[in-house]
Amino acid sequence: MTIERILTQPEKQLLQEAKDKLRITWDEEDEHVWRLVEAAQVEIDGRFGTKCDYLEPGMPKTLMLEHIFYNRNNVLHEFRNAYFNELMDVAISVIVENGMAQAKGENANASNG
Repeated sequence: MTIERILTQPEKQLLQEAKDKLRITWDEEDEHVWRLVEAAQVEIDGRFGTKCDYLEPGMPKTLMLEHIFYNRNNVLHEFRNAYFNELMDVAISVIVENGMAQAKGENANASNG
């Protein structure tokens, strides 16, 4: 592995999953693949306005792996078109979850006040 810093165990897991998605079995491209992982996370987190969990199975992880695949093949614009509905579904879920959490916080504050 030629990555400049030491990856945590969860990061190593994500790197391996990305390499599996890209069918890369060698280590010479680890730095490049890790940059693709980070780019995917930045874009997806930015779209949703929150840090997503990429370690657990679910739509954020699926979107991250697909983003990596499309980005490596220089067709990222197609990812955004192909996964528009999924991106919107997760964004709506995040908005609803944040709204519910905020409402619970306001209810707790009102009860204590």
